Amino acid sequence: MRCHPLIDSRIVAQVFAMRREVQHPALLSDEPVIPDAQAYGSVLRDRGGDWRMGYLGDPVYSGYYAHSVDGLNWQRPMLNLVAAEAHGELNGPNAFLCRNQKDPNGKWLVEKKGPEGFCVLDAEQNPHPAAGARFTSLYLARMQTGQGMYIAHSDDGIHWRAEKDHPVISGWRDTSSALLYDTRLKKYVWYGRPEAYAASHMQANRVIARKESEDLIHWTPDHTVLDTDDVDADPYDLVDEAALRLGKDVASATECAKVWADLTEGARAGDNQPLIRGRNRQWYGITPFPYGDIYLGIAWMYDIPNGDMWTELVHSYDGIDWRREAIRVPFIPRVRGVCTCTMSSPPVVVGDDIWIYDSVQDKNHHGVRNPLVKRGIRAMSLQRDRWVGYSAGSSTGEMLTQVFQKPESIHLNAMTARNGWLAVEVADAEGCAIEGFSRAECEPICGDGFALTPRWRSGRNLRQCKQSVVRLRMYAKHARVFAFYGTSGCGLRQAGPFTTMPPIPTTRI
Repeated sequence: MRCHPLIDSRIVAQVFAMRREVQHPALLSDEPVIPDAQAYGSVLRDRGGDWRMGYLGDPVYSGYYAHSVDGLNWQRPMLNLVAAEAHGELNGPNAFLCRNQKDPNGKWLVEKKGPEGFCVLDAEQNPHPAAGARFTSLYLARMQTGQGMYIAHSDDGIHWRAEKDHPVISGWRDTSSALLYDTRLKKYVWYGRPEAYAASHMQANRVIARKESEDLIHWTPDHTVLDTDDVDADPYDLVDEAALRLGKDVASATECAKVWADLTEGARAGDNQPLIRGRNRQWYGITPFPYGDIYLGIAWMYDIPNGDMWTELVHSYDGIDWRREAIRVPFIPRVRGVCTCTMSSPPVVVGDDIWIYDSVQDKNHHGVRNPLVKRGIRAMSLQRDRWVGYSAGSSTGEMLTQVFQKPESIHLNAMTARNGWLAVEVADAEGCAIEGFSRAECEPICGDGFALTPRWRSGRNLRQCKQSVVRLRMYAKHARVFAFYGTSGCGLRQAGPFTTMPPIPTTRI
């Protein structure tokens, strides 16, 4: 059965009296599942039901390991793997990678700084050609051989072996980065911060770049794929981010930047100068993953003046050109006065739910604390394929889809209120109702389910429909539609090729 989630903006041709709405995941626990932790890492679940998590903790740039049988209650085992000099600084016994640490063969895993963004691939769940063991990681470290992204392999996700003594991606790619193996492209894809910037002398805008590789060693140049725009902020907002970190208010930081810009005409004069990023809203990171026929991304938005960070939902057809929602609302409910970020690994499918892990810090990016927030990693869930919904209220709404190959049957992922209903009409390519499948002949659909099936009083089914391509007209009142599914066929007809990508790279158990 082929799924068409309505977040894919190619599916819907037109709507009347229906609103496109981002759906929000709900917390699975009021308390963090891992306290005092940051979601710079991965959450993996295998076929046997075992869960593994790698995350970032204190001291800054230390990797920690946890395991679970249910994804909610996590155990932090005693590992005793990091250098003795760091023991007094750790916030748990489960640190597996810290500064000044070598692997069993005497190769450096981390020297001065790192690991940051320890993103892990599990070859048992998602086979890939360069796997040196079951688990492969690409992570940020600073060593004598250079700063950048290094590769390590592990049989158990705890004990790691260095692959190369030099970075495979050079440069200090600050923040958590994401690694995936795209089976459609048969290539590795990396998302993170680029090295090439406009106004690099001012350490300007944070943006998201993309690289490809066939062997994890040789990578294409940075390709910037996500940046903010004039709707987010003016292209040259004069706020001194360094002053904000020192505790100055926004007005003082703005005045400091303005005076500096007037004196120097925008040229960097030397050390200890104001830090002016350009736009005052920037992309800080992203969690990207293939999902059905598209890519989805949970992107982190950073607001410099107030120091907050939240997430937005984005989607793409090729992993390069990302589309944002027209109404740019947070995806995960925003927490004021804190920084929120998601794991680098894809969400985990658990039955009819999709579990998402993020973390909140008890302070904003400038170090201003929020005493009402408990720092740590959180677990939340979203119902399957319900990323975006089209909603109708008291007026009857109507949705017309693009043309697609006629399936043998249609099922809706939708929900109605008590006084709500849905109806489906099958139309030809010109939008005219097909005899036996009109709105008038459709029995009202009510309920909340992933496979609500329209039936027509004519008693006919889609196998009896002679058209090879069709459109759907969905009528709704006090109802919301998230996706539709078709058995056989059901491929969109459009100007360019519509290739089928593999499902979300997690295991459904």
